[in-house]
Amino acid sequence: MEGQDYSGKDYSEQHKRAWEYDAYEFWVRTAGAPSDRAHRNVENPKGMLRRYADYFEQYDGMRIANICGSCGKKAIPLALLGAEVTIFDISADNKKYAMETAQAANVHIRFEVCDILKIDMSKYKGYFDIVFMEGGILHYFHDINRFMEIMNMLLKTGGKMICSDFHPFTKIMDSLKLEQPVMSYFSTEIFEGEMAHARFYEEEARRQIPKCMYRKYTVSEILNAMLRNHFCLERFDEHPAWENEKLPGEFTAVAVKEGGKVFLICGKLCSGKTVYAQRLQREKKAVLLSVDEIMLSLFGGYAGEKHDEYAEKTQNYLFEKSLDIVAEGTDVILDWGFWTKAKRTQAKEFYRDHNIECEFRYLCIRDEVWRERVEQRNRAVLRGDTKAYFIDDNLAEKFNALFEPPAAEEIDIWVTE
Repeated sequence: MEGQDYSGKDYSEQHKRAWEYDAYEFWVRTAGAPSDRAHRNVENPKGMLRRYADYFEQYDGMRIANICGSCGKKAIPLALLGAEVTIFDISADNKKYAMETAQAANVHIRFEVCDILKIDMSKYKGYFDIVFMEGGILHYFHDINRFMEIMNMLLKTGGKMICSDFHPFTKIMDSLKLEQPVMSYFSTEIFEGEMAHARFYEEEARRQIPKCMYRKYTVSEILNAMLRNHFCLERFDEHPAWENEKLPGEFTAVAVKEGGKVFLICGKLCSGKTVYAQRLQREKKAVLLSVDEIMLSLFGGYAGEKHDEYAEKTQNYLFEKSLDIVAEGTDVILDWGFWTKAKRTQAKEFYRDHNIECEFRYLCIRDEVWRERVEQRNRAVLRGDTKAYFIDDNLAEKFNALFEPPAAEEIDIWVTE
């Protein structure tokens, strides 16, 4: 196995040629005509999932990305059980068989013929509840960290990855009888080998099948790639080899996409929200998003009659920006008061709809302390010590009247001054 250095090269086209070589005909010979396969799927969809059924808590309405989903052998049963399934696979021949089988089963699936590392994220980023892979696919991807990054990008925050693959033990012993070479368990070599179905062909035909380039991983490489890409491992199961239950053959890892949490700071003007938010920012190593900071940077204190319109647009922008930050596993703090019940409800619903945890913190301040802080702020503004709005008596009373104190059930944590 020693020799040429294959690292750093893109072998997707080579893999595509291998997986489109006689693929449709192979599936007809081994899995039956699409109509026959469809009949078996419809008859017992959960049974066709085999042990993988144990890893799905529900099917109905779930958006599932089936990675390297091949001929649809698991995607179509999932769709029959009520899931919205999209197969991502490099082979057009696999798509032909899968789509014909789905049509015969009278069920809808989507099939994207593409390189997994080049999935269209403008269309699919954060779209799926579950990404699911099985049958041994990780060895086709020579950068496990990049692969796990793509899996994370496909998922919603809180979404689940079900990753079932050949056990890394198969690096040192061909316990599954795949007729692949063995090597040091810790080898990082990329090597040329037969594609998965080659062993089912007669010798002469077998020699004609294009080869694939493989990189096999250790358990720690796989798990660390998940952890580095903001997955929280929930479960790791090992399964025996197909013909020898004393040896490991496969594994299944279940991991959840971690997301940041959003802290929403509620309180009336000059209640100490920004000071508190800055302290919380340091504590949580969070990103602090402030409407006042942007408004003052762009317009100073002179937005005039357009102030409310600009503030509303800035809030909407920061809501959307917070989604990107949370998706990277970082907490976010929103510092703009949430003066009314309607605004608080709107914010909660926004994050609930995006499956993001949020927490309201209310700074409850006595009237005499509030008035003192208004005066302190105004003095600091006049001295040029701070970028903030000057609040005269009329404006203070107006803003105070606009503030709707929250009810107990609206707030998660009360901060008293």
